[in-house]
Amino acid sequence: MIRLLLFAFVVCASSGCSQSVPDLEGVHLIKFYADWCGPCKTQKPAVDRLEKRYADEVNFLHIDVDAEQSIAQEFEVQSIPCIIIVVDGHIKKKFIGVQSYSRLAGELEKHIQ
Repeated sequence: MIRLLLFAFVVCASSGCSQSVPDLEGVHLIKFYADWCGPCKTQKPAVDRLEKRYADEVNFLHIDVDAEQSIAQEFEVQSIPCIIIVVDGHIKKKFIGVQSYSRLAGELEKHIQ
């Protein structure tokens, strides 16, 4: 429940509170990064490509761990880049380090209906 409420906070911060906790349904990809992180810069093109491909099916959130330390701590992010896939308020998969487009797309495909 804490994670769901925190996720509601993340969505609220990202979209101006247009969604409430009961509305957090569907597939979400949360990317944790920092501007100074070299591997995060390497990860960016794959996530940007995913965002274009799945724009109508997946909600993408980009969380700067320096600016949002409390959110990163709640999601237990210890290394970046870190990508978390959340489905209907539940964490389904957590990736640490640079991931390929195909690996991330394959995981998203498992959860898109």
